[in-house]
Amino acid sequence: MKKSFLIILSFLFLSAALEAFAKTVTATFSVTATIAASACTVTTDNMTFGTYDPGNTAPLRYANSIGVNCNGYGTIAIYPNNGDYSSYASGTTRAMSNGAGQYLSYDIYTDSTYSTVWNSSTPVTFNILPYTTYYAYGYGQIPAGELEPSANYSDTVTAVVTF
Repeated sequence: MKKSFLIILSFLFLSAALEAFAKTVTATFSVTATIAASACTVTTDNMTFGTYDPGNTAPLRYANSIGVNCNGYGTIAIYPNNGDYSSYASGTTRAMSNGAGQYLSYDIYTDSTYSTVWNSSTPVTFNILPYTTYYAYGYGQIPAGELEPSANYSDTVTAVVTF
């Protein structure tokens, strides 16, 4: 028993001696993160009306899409500008040119009922999640009865996305 008592007593003295030498040192460090600026990619389909017949009593229509995929959260607004020849449009917002001074009027709408012209005043908006593609559909229409010379007509419209 005397031996056991001495062993226990030795451990207690050793522990006390180690505690006397133990010190605590602290250090701090910073924790930082940077959120990358939002970036989006935009894809578009061309709006190819095909052959327009001025004698047809129905407008010529064609739908296309604009796809947007972003790396962040938030709200995006998508709208097409009025194209290169909008000042030559008659009864519409936009016009195509044949390059020889004749213009074929048309418009792009936000809906398949062709009731709301799609432009900078009426953007299509989405609340987005990262890395998800959102599609806005443009419904193009050339009004019936436009009397322009036979030729190829074209315009360039820029899809503008704000986020």
